Amino acid sequence: MKYAHQHAVTRFAIIAIVPMLTVPLPVMAGDIHGKQTGQNVSLGAGSFARNTSGKHNTALGHRALHLNTTGQKNTAVGRVALRYNNRGKNNTAVGSDALWKNINGNDNTAVGVQALYKSTRSNNTAVGAKALYKSTGSNNTAVGSLSLHGSTTGTNNTASGYQALYSNTRGQSNTASGRWTLMSNTTGGWNTASGAQALRLNQHGSANTAIGHKALWATEGDHNTAIGVKALMYNTTGTNNIAVGSDALYGYTSGSTGSNNIAIGIKASRANRSGSMNTVLGGKALMGNLNGSQNTVLGYKAGASSTTGSHNVYIGYRAGDNTTYANRSNKLVIANGNTRNDELISGSFSEHVVDINGQLNVEGELTTVSMNIDGLLNAQAVVM
Repeated sequence: MKYAHQHAVTRFAIIAIVPMLTVPLPVMAGDIHGKQTGQNVSLGAGSFARNTSGKHNTALGHRALHLNTTGQKNTAVGRVALRYNNRGKNNTAVGSDALWKNINGNDNTAVGVQALYKSTRSNNTAVGAKALYKSTGSNNTAVGSLSLHGSTTGTNNTASGYQALYSNTRGQSNTASGRWTLMSNTTGGWNTASGAQALRLNQHGSANTAIGHKALWATEGDHNTAIGVKALMYNTTGTNNIAVGSDALYGYTSGSTGSNNIAIGIKASRANRSGSMNTVLGGKALMGNLNGSQNTVLGYKAGASSTTGSHNVYIGYRAGDNTTYANRSNKLVIANGNTRNDELISGSFSEHVVDINGQLNVEGELTTVSMNIDGLLNAQAVVM
C-alpha cells in the first residue's frame, strides 16, 4: 500500500499542474520568463527590445542586445551585454557590459566583465575583465584581465597575461605574452615580448624582440633582440643590439645607450653603458667594459677586466682578463688564461707590433721589414 499511495499522489499532482501551463502569462512576463520570436531567444527586462528583422540571436540579461534591429547570430549573456548592437552579427559577449558599445562590428568575442566595452570594430577577441576595454581597432586578441586595456585604434595586436599591452593606444602588430609584458607601450609596433615584464617600459620603440623575464625591460630603442632573463634590461635608446644569455648587455641602472652590439653568453658585456659596435661571444666576456666600442671578444671571461678599452681583439679563455688591459685600447691578445705567461700572441694595432710568446716556426719564406727576436725562430729563409 505504501507504493500505491505514492503513485496516487503523483497522478493527482500531474493532473493539477497541467491546467496551470495553459494560463496566459501577464503583460511583460516575457521579460522574466523569456521570449522566442523570429528564431531569437531573449530573457531579461529590456533584452532584445528593438529587434525588427534580426534572427538567430540569443540575449540573456537585463537589456542584453537591447537596441538590436537587424543584427544576426549574436549571443549576449550578461547585464547590458551587446546593449548598443544594431546591425552587427556573429558576435559573442559573455559578462556584464561585454561589447557594450558595439554597434555594427562583426565577429567579435568578449568574455569577461566589460571586455571589449567600447569596441565598435570587428574581428577582436577579448577574454578577461576589461580586456580590450577601450578598443576601437580591429583584429586584436587579448587574454587576461586588463590586457590591451587602453588600446584605442591599435590593430593586429596579441596580448596574453595580466595587463599585457595595458597602455597600448595606436601600436600595431605587437605580441605580448606574460604578466606586464609591453605594459607601457603606446605607439610602438611590431614588437614581440615573452616573459613577465619583458619590454615593460617601452612606449614608442618598434621592431624589438624580448624573450625572458625583464628582457629589454626599459628600452625605447628599435630593432633590438634580447633572449634571456634580464638581457638588455636597462637599454633605453640603444638600437640594433643582440643579446643572448641571462644578463647579457644588462646595462646601467640609469640607462644604457649603446647600439649595434652583439653579446652572446651569460653576463656577456653586462656592464655596457654607451659602448657600440662590440661583438662578444662567451660567458662573462667583456663583462666589465662600460663605454668601450668596436671590441671583438671570443672566449669565457675574455676581456672581462676591460673597463673603457676600445678597438681590442681578445681571443681565448680569459684572454686579456687582467688589470694590464683594464683601460687599454687597440690591443690584440690570443691566450689560454689570464696571465701574461698564458698569452701566445699579443700586439698593438696602433703600433703595428705583434709579439709571439714562444717558438715561431715558418714553413717557407718569411718577409719582414724589421724583426725583434727574443727566442727561437725556425724558417727556411728570412728576407729583410
